Amino acid sequence: MGPIVDASERFDAVLGVEEVSPAVAQTTGVIQTDQTGNVSNIVEKPADPSSTLVTTGCYLLPEEIFMACELLQPSAEGEYQLSEAVGLLVHAGYDVGTVQVGERINVNTPEDVERAENLVRRWILGWLWDKIDLHMYATHIGSSWGSMINIQRSFRLISASHVWDNTTVFY
Repeated sequence: MGPIVDASERFDAVLGVEEVSPAVAQTTGVIQTDQTGNVSNIVEKPADPSSTLVTTGCYLLPEEIFMACELLQPSAEGEYQLSEAVGLLVHAGYDVGTVQVGERINVNTPEDVERAENLVRRWILGWLWDKIDLHMYATHIGSSWGSMINIQRSFRLISASHVWDNTTVFY
């Protein structure tokens, strides 16, 4: 979310986007951009997508989106499409930008849930690894560096890298 929030300082609205195959583009909101990369149009579930740049469901929108939603009519499936409301903002002159999102999983099936859980686990472990100053003090182990190497090896499941700093092992 950080890059999308950062981009909101330059745009009236920001959409998280990704590149997909043409087949996948037929199932979601397809984005068209102008020469500057700003959104010029959004088409929901097109039969013949004009691009493979699509919405991801991650939006940072102004409060006027609610007025735009009030103008919508339900689709043939009885759905109100948020992408259509964003399109109304674009056509009204709002500056709508895009930000490529990182790895994500659209959760629609039980298999998707499992993939998403694994992604979150990897993300949490990586975040914890970056944020926590996890270290073990190897003081008073004695003069045997072998003891410190055994300590280091026990943490290889988390990280293969390590930095030795005198009597401290950082992981």
